[in-house]
Amino acid sequence: MHIVITPSAHGHFLNYFQLIRDRTIDEVELSYIDSRSQTYRLLKTIQYIYTKLSQVESVILLHGDHDIFIALAIKICFRKINIKSIIYYSYQNKNLNFIQKLKARFICGLSYLDIKFYLLEYNPGKHICQNTTNFIKLHDPVLTMYKAQHNKHKLVQKSNAIKQVNYLISGYIDDRKNIPLIISVFEKLSHDKTINRKLIILGNQSKSVQQFLSNYVSVHYNFQVKIIQGRYSDEELEQNIIESDIILAIYQHHYGSSGMIINAIYYSKKVIFFPVGVLYNFALELNITNLPQSLDVISISNSIKIIESMKRQYSMKIQQKFLDKRSQSEFVQTLFLGIK
Repeated sequence: MHIVITPSAHGHFLNYFQLIRDRTIDEVELSYIDSRSQTYRLLKTIQYIYTKLSQVESVILLHGDHDIFIALAIKICFRKINIKSIIYYSYQNKNLNFIQKLKARFICGLSYLDIKFYLLEYNPGKHICQNTTNFIKLHDPVLTMYKAQHNKHKLVQKSNAIKQVNYLISGYIDDRKNIPLIISVFEKLSHDKTINRKLIILGNQSKSVQQFLSNYVSVHYNFQVKIIQGRYSDEELEQNIIESDIILAIYQHHYGSSGMIINAIYYSKKVIFFPVGVLYNFALELNITNLPQSLDVISISNSIKIIESMKRQYSMKIQQKFLDKRSQSEFVQTLFLGIK
């Protein structure tokens, strides 16, 4: 049996679990303890594993950055159990703060206890640890195709005569998603009356974003904001991707992967993101240029105008090569067989 531990039983974490469960011949169980207390989650996790001890072969931590102390506790209490920890955030950035550097050193120490770390979308290197034996690169898989692959034929090309461009931002909408900045960009672009733009904001919102959006009113007839607040289904996400022209992932302080960009590429959508960390590597791999080089209105506006005018942002050959690396079968094989 494999136990999958997640800090959230919703969204992409649930998709990862379902993917692992359905593509693994062994029994897989999900462990989710709804508590903000790390100590409580740690104790309950140990208790849960103990009740299944005779059956457990391995434990998979879907958010290894978040659960490093749980990984340590499992290794101390159950030495024979294999631990696989997926690390989301990139520690290859040189501008790590003190907490991030401390966490990287802790992860390095755990690797000497034979805990395997799977680095999402970046190569193991000595910037994390001198011992790279237990570090493996793991490609982030396309998740929307998990439930919605049969709907891909619904993609429809819009007539060039209709100057309507739809944008999508989705996920947990907090300050990191730069909503005020992005709306300022569209306000500036709205002085060009030849294009109608609609920004769709899909997902739960932090209090600060809620407050901002509740007070926002567009003064331009050619710019609309559509807000879909709350958790969304895979089908709802897929439908909004299909109906959008450009997917935005212009995040601040984000150095890891982005499932939204991967899903957008799967649906042949154009993307605009801030190319740092793993996303810089995505830009190179997809041969995407004209992305914003700074988080300001002018830089983002210029990128939008250029990318809006493109028919395709990347070739079909590059798209297919990018997606082949991020197949669900490759993800599960790497996780269970250690194939790099």
